[in-house]
Amino acid sequence: MTSTHHLETLAAAELGYEQLGYEQLGYEQLVYEQRRSHGRWTWAALALVGAAIACQGEPTDFREPADTPPVTTEPVEYPAAAVVDLGSDDRPRQMLEGFSPPERVGARFASWSEGERSTVGVNLRGGARDYLVAFLAEPYHRLGGVAVNLSLNGRPLGEAQLAPGWRAYQLSVSGERVSAGRNTLSLQYSKTGRPSDLDPQSTDVRALSVRFDQIQIAPIGERVQLGFGSNDALALAALGEGWARDPSDRGTGTWTIADRATLTFHLTPPEAKPGGPSYPLTLTARAPRGIAERRVALTLNGAPLGSLVFTAKKSRVTVEVPSERLHAKNELAFEFTGLQSPAELHSDSKDARLLGLRVFELSVAPRDSSPVAPSGSSPVAPSDVASPAPQGETVAKQPVAEAAPIE
Repeated sequence: MTSTHHLETLAAAELGYEQLGYEQLGYEQLVYEQRRSHGRWTWAALALVGAAIACQGEPTDFREPADTPPVTTEPVEYPAAAVVDLGSDDRPRQMLEGFSPPERVGARFASWSEGERSTVGVNLRGGARDYLVAFLAEPYHRLGGVAVNLSLNGRPLGEAQLAPGWRAYQLSVSGERVSAGRNTLSLQYSKTGRPSDLDPQSTDVRALSVRFDQIQIAPIGERVQLGFGSNDALALAALGEGWARDPSDRGTGTWTIADRATLTFHLTPPEAKPGGPSYPLTLTARAPRGIAERRVALTLNGAPLGSLVFTAKKSRVTVEVPSERLHAKNELAFEFTGLQSPAELHSDSKDARLLGLRVFELSVAPRDSSPVAPSGSSPVAPSDVASPAPQGETVAKQPVAEAAPIE
C-alpha cells in the first residue's frame, strides 16, 4: 500500500503540486523527495529477498532437474588382443604418427610408413604370461631389405629383418611389458627413401620405408586357432618353409608348395605328465583340383604324429596329441610324396608349383577347452569336430562348406 501511495503522489506532483496542498514546496523539491523515498523502499525489498535466499543454504542450479540421477562411470573392459588393419579407413582411432593414409598398391590396401619412426596405440586387457606381436608388411622395393626395431611402451622388443616382398613377422613379448589400458608400439626403420630421389618419373617426396597391411598383438594361451587368410598377420607369421606367399591370392587358405612345409605355434606350456588332458589337433584343408586323395605325414616337434588323408573337398581332420608332447613353442611339419604340379596334371594350367594341400585352419586346445573361432573364419560347430582317436590314428573326415578353387 505504501509503495502505491508514493507512486500516486509522484504522478500527481508532476501534474501540479497545488492540487495536493503542497503549496509550501516547490515543484522540483517535491519530485526529489518522492523519488528518494521510493528508492529507499526498493533497497529494503532487495535486502529482504537476499536474507531469505541466505537462509535456504546453497543455491540450486535451476537448469538441472531436482530428480536427475547421479552420473556413474562403468569400468572399462579392454580386449585381450588387438588387430590394427592398416588398409582400413578405421585406422585413425589407433594410429598415432608416422603413417600415410591407406592406398592400393597391387592387390592390397596398405599404409606406407613416413619418416624414420612410426607408432601405433592400442588398448589391451593385459595379465597374460606372454604375448605375440605380429605384422604383415613389405619394404620399399628400392631399398632392398629393411631392419625394423620394435619397442613397446618405451622398452625394446627386438629387431625384424624384412626381406623384399610381402611377408609376416612376429616377436614374442613378456607379459610384464603389456599394460592394462593404452599401449604404444613403436617401429624404427634402418633406412628410408624418397621415390622422387630414386625414380626420375616420380613426384612422391615422402620418406618411405615399409608399407603395412596389418599389425596384431595377442596373448599366448592354452589353446591356439589360426585362420590362414591372405592378411592375417598372426597366422601367416607362423608359416615357415614350403608355403606359398602370393600377394595376388586374396582367397582363404594358403598352399603348401614343396615336399615339406613347416609352421610354428605357441601355447602356454601344459603340465608335462602322463595321463594329463589330451590336445585335439584339428586341421582344415583340401587337396588340389583333380586329386582324388592327398596323404600327408605330420611330425610334431621332431616326432611322428600320424598320417592324414584329404580329398579335393574341403574337410576337417582331428588327431589327439598327448599333453607331454607339447611345448611352449611347437613345430608342425607336413611331408608329402609324389607331388605333381597343376601344369603337369592339367593342360590348361601354367602353375608349376608342387601343390600339396591348401590349409585353411589349425586349432590345438585341451580336450575340456571350449572352441574359439580363429580370426577371419567362422566358428566351428561341435558337430564338425571329429570324435577322439588313439594317438597317431586319423579319424573320419567331416566335410564343411566348399571353398572356391584357386589354382
